[in-house]
Amino acid sequence: MKEQVIALWPAKLNACRELGRMLLQVQNASHKLAAVLVQLDHFYRIIGARGMDYGSEVIQQIEERLVAAGADQAAIWQMSDSTFLVAVELDASQADGYSLLERFKRTVQQPVGFGSDRYHLTASIGVSLFPQDGATSEQLICYAETALYSGVLKGEGQISYYSRAETEQINRHFELEAAIRTALYKGQFHLNYQPIYQVETGKLRGFEVLLRWNHPELGNIQPAEFIPFAEKNGMILPIGAWVIKQACRKLGSLPDQAALVMSVNISPTELADCAYADMVLNTLEETGISPQRLQLEIKEGYNYAKCEPSIKALTRLHASGVLIALDDFGSMHSSLANLQLLPIHALKLDRSFVREIDKEGAEHHIVEAMIGLLHKLGISVIAEGVEYVKQYELLRGWGCDYMQGYLLGQPAQPDMLDLSMIRKPERTGA
Repeated sequence: MKEQVIALWPAKLNACRELGRMLLQVQNASHKLAAVLVQLDHFYRIIGARGMDYGSEVIQQIEERLVAAGADQAAIWQMSDSTFLVAVELDASQADGYSLLERFKRTVQQPVGFGSDRYHLTASIGVSLFPQDGATSEQLICYAETALYSGVLKGEGQISYYSRAETEQINRHFELEAAIRTALYKGQFHLNYQPIYQVETGKLRGFEVLLRWNHPELGNIQPAEFIPFAEKNGMILPIGAWVIKQACRKLGSLPDQAALVMSVNISPTELADCAYADMVLNTLEETGISPQRLQLEIKEGYNYAKCEPSIKALTRLHASGVLIALDDFGSMHSSLANLQLLPIHALKLDRSFVREIDKEGAEHHIVEAMIGLLHKLGISVIAEGVEYVKQYELLRGWGCDYMQGYLLGQPAQPDMLDLSMIRKPERTGA
């Protein structure tokens, strides 16, 4: 493999030089040109199954097909063990160029191999254009790589064109992916706590723990943006363990803590880790918190049926007394299946339903019916995103068990949490 990589370097340099020569010709003729990277998706699987020699023969087969598909319209060079650079001179309408790219895509999708061994591949294609995207061969190749990467993020097997806006987004992705690796150890994370109230008594039931990241240069970064990177590089495990420990410590420091519950959002990636249940139970023991005082909120849209470790972890935690809540209920198609499969104590109604319940539309009747159905199943209901008195009154009238939202209390820093946060029912207009 090392020898093949070394051997490809002269080919890359030659491709860059040849592309530069083509740019001069195109520029003198006032024409346009497309620099195209064609990447074979998951080609490493063929190499892993059949070896490098077989993979090289398949690559030769693909290259011959691309040359035939390009005819006299394109120049083609191999850039890596699974990527080709294609230069296509475009006419004024660029229509021929677009059809050629589709032809390349279909060409790769044809079965490859020898004898009875046939493999089906797909290709992701990144495109940059001269002169609007770049003026040199280095720029065009770089921007084609950016387009290719952007397309793969959205799904493999696509044709993607370079966009400056997407480049900025990709650069931010790289920054976040690098920064999150050290954010925990540099103390850049902190927790906010949003109160959750028991509807019947108006008393504070506990808090939802909200993870926040304040980077010294990138500023405040929302969880929806950084959590996917933490899941991808594995940092979600130490970050999640830190959140659990900090939440339990905070709960233990509050007066009358035995009556309060800390609710922590967890990632499917955490649940899939075979040591996750041990970590949670050990943390509870170390901090002296009863398992019944910790509630774990799991994502509604994840297919838990296909992840046996997740089911085992939830079952063990449930048996130990830890509360399990299904978050954002109603936002995905798998809600009812999850109710049957998972050991659920409580369910959080997605704020998209709560937002519209005071308008006598479909959400009004859906939420009312949901609460009744869930109570029959022995599941408590938590409504999130409660912002108006009318919403509060409707939910209370339907028997909703718990509520949270800006009407009742905004997320707060740890040093602001005390019993003065409790709002009496009359303050909500009840």
